[in-house]
Amino acid sequence: MARLLLSDVREAVSALRDKGELDFRRAVALLVENVPQLSISLDISADLSIDDVEIADAIVRCVQEGITNTLRHADATQIWIKLWQEEGAVQFTIHDDGFTADVPAEGNGRKGMRERLQRVGGRLQLDRIANALMLRGEIPLAMH
Repeated sequence: MARLLLSDVREAVSALRDKGELDFRRAVALLVENVPQLSISLDISADLSIDDVEIADAIVRCVQEGITNTLRHADATQIWIKLWQEEGAVQFTIHDDGFTADVPAEGNGRKGMRERLQRVGGRLQLDRIANALMLRGEIPLAMH
């Protein structure tokens, strides 16, 4: 499953650079369209505009890692991914309907997400919603 998602994320990131144009929505849609075992609710705000390929790449890879973590650890059937722009920043949340007894130690996946976001001036936060984890990300657009 992880190899399949990595292949999908490579295709999605390639779509970002297709003909020198940025098609962020298409990249995220490509990433989520063929994930087995999960019903994915994808909500990308109509006013979200990302012109920076580095920011778009960081977000696409965070979405990929969020899906991978859900598949590996959460025993979930549904995942919600929301992306929007607010107060000069791209915001996103990723959460599922799985069960996590406590907040797991940060592994390579979450560490990689945090590092990618920090490289573009962003941050990652981990919250709980019901019995599951919620990832919250934010990247200021003014820095780019």
